[in-house]
Amino acid sequence: MLQPVLYDGAAQGVGPAGFRDITLGDIGDFAATPGWDACTGLGVPPDGQALLARLASRRPVR
Repeated sequence: MLQPVLYDGAAQGVGPAGFRDITLGDIGDFAATPGWDACTGLGVPPDGQALLARLASRRPVR
């Protein structure tokens, strides 16, 4: 599954490589903060080169 790989390393205040973090703004009950948050998830459309490098460095799951 791709989702565990994408979210690996995501934590409050830490965004995984390949994503552009959104840290300002809100959607009412949820505010954007550094790293993963309920407002923006991992961020906006990924930084393709950083995401590709991150995925390429992973061992295939069998």
